[in-house]
Amino acid sequence: GRKELKKVKDVLSYIRENFYKKITLGDIAKSVLTDKYTLCKTFKNITGQTIFENINAYRCMMASEYIKEGKSVAEAGYLCGFENSSFFTKTFKKYKGVLPSKFKEK
Repeated sequence: GRKELKKVKDVLSYIRENFYKKITLGDIAKSVLTDKYTLCKTFKNITGQTIFENINAYRCMMASEYIKEGKSVAEAGYLCGFENSSFFTKTFKKYKGVLPSKFKEK
């Protein structure tokens, strides 16, 4: 219903405002006033993605912008909330189809 849709929109806003730092399900659930279980189920039903898939996809999109602007791969990952560069590289390849270092060469 409309209430669920609004919650999902609120979650998406929260992700966009906080993508550069550590995000937990607890933080998101608190921000949209629901419990983690309901939150995950509602989000997946409406978007077809888990919350963390959405977060990672958004972070990779932002990282690709930073790389285009000339930031190093490590810096782009760090600026987008990836605490670990090998996880960033793997995640970036999954969502963008290329390694961030290859993306930089384009």
